[in-house]
Amino acid sequence: MRFELKRRTLLTGAAASLALPSILRAAEWPARAVTLAHGFGPGGNSDGIARVAAEGLTAHIKQSFIVDPRPGAGGTTAADQIARAEPDGYSLIMLTGAHAVAAAVYAKLPYQTVDDFTFISLIAGGTPFTIATYPDHPVNNPKDLIEQAKKANRPFTYASSGIGTTLHLAMELLASQAGIKLQHVPYKQNAQSMVDLLSKRLDFVINGPASVFPQIQSKEIKAIAVTSPQRYADLPDVPAIAEVLPGYDVTSYYGIAGPKGLPADIVAKLQGIIADVVKQEANISRIKGLGSTAMSSTSQQFHNRVEADVAKWTKVVKDANIERI
Repeated sequence: MRFELKRRTLLTGAAASLALPSILRAAEWPARAVTLAHGFGPGGNSDGIARVAAEGLTAHIKQSFIVDPRPGAGGTTAADQIARAEPDGYSLIMLTGAHAVAAAVYAKLPYQTVDDFTFISLIAGGTPFTIATYPDHPVNNPKDLIEQAKKANRPFTYASSGIGTTLHLAMELLASQAGIKLQHVPYKQNAQSMVDLLSKRLDFVINGPASVFPQIQSKEIKAIAVTSPQRYADLPDVPAIAEVLPGYDVTSYYGIAGPKGLPADIVAKLQGIIADVVKQEANISRIKGLGSTAMSSTSQQFHNRVEADVAKWTKVVKDANIERI
């Protein structure tokens, strides 16, 4: 009996010693500044939302989270650098929907889009894109667009910010699901596409609601559809494409991730803080001002979203015969 008790005591002690490094790691991390990278330039929506996250994390943890814009190759340059980083919690990245799009449009990436990352939590998303046209265009809603595209003697034209972007693929997904043809016209600058739309050289533009909201309010253009499953709160009179094409869903998202193998205790610590950060009214307002909606998620939910989007966009690229980069 005495031997058995001693053996149990030793086993309990051994188990506790195995758990100790994890407990210490959670308590001690971070002992220095943490880098929060993203794959786009400073000053844009991605940069703004990353700064909301970094400021919130800094305030809670009392250690600096430094936003590090690393633009290049549609966000893949930054993703590659983080995928190769040490999984110690000091190199994180804010991923956007472009992370899954890149897996579809690039013939080869130096990392695995899903398997080489630890997905921590979403921080913003749920915002649709908006399809708009000039005021006297005969199309007024998604039903009109589909019906008239089927009858038209030429494909309707639309502008996006470039070949292989989420905006481009959103319209190709619409064309595929509706059984219609649309002609893509890529633009480097939104301002020029708006000039061509108002001059009636284009039928439609697709962009984030924040980018077209001023022109919609001033009635320079009219919004005909949003890409979310339901109508968008800031444009309640504009139908969702899903109202005529059930299952159609293209919305933006932003989330914090790290390299593969990030310790579970650090992930849990970050998740708890992010969930608190996105509940604060000031942050909700800031994120809304950047054209998105504050939210949080589990690791699995974030992982599943990226995985599903990779499959969706890969099929769209294949079906539309878009040449991979």
